Amino acid sequence: MDNFKLLCVDDEVNILSSLQRLLRSEFYELDIAFSGDEALALCESAIYQVVVSDQRMPNMQGSQLISQIKQRSPNTIGIILSGYADRKAIIHGIQRGDIFQFVDKPWLGDELKQTINDAFAVYLNCLQQGTVPTNQHAQAYMRDQFTSGRPEVKEWR
Repeated sequence: MDNFKLLCVDDEVNILSSLQRLLRSEFYELDIAFSGDEALALCESAIYQVVVSDQRMPNMQGSQLISQIKQRSPNTIGIILSGYADRKAIIHGIQRGDIFQFVDKPWLGDELKQTINDAFAVYLNCLQQGTVPTNQHAQAYMRDQFTSGRPEVKEWR
């Protein structure tokens, strides 16, 4: 794989600027879109392994956007970022397998970066196995990372 690509979608300029500052030194290319329609247009000419989208935007919810992107690119992993979440829509997206994680606004920078990095890791793991990422893959990856990377967790078991 040549390039890793992340797409961040939010209708608020300040949020996208914050995300650009936070993620500018990461290993992936970062594109931004100010609406669901703009994001879908970008997805016509590029493949994004991970999409981070605000849930509450005009004309299209983030969970709807990620669902549409996954119809075109089933391997894409979606993350919802929102302070005003429609929990029902997000839960439905998670159950459908469209949404990998939900991150509350305001986010903690290191935690958001780790969530994004975890999403890329799940993507790569599935690519190596020749499978389409599902929530079961994500859950297994997160469980393995959580228990193997933290000695204090092993002590609880």
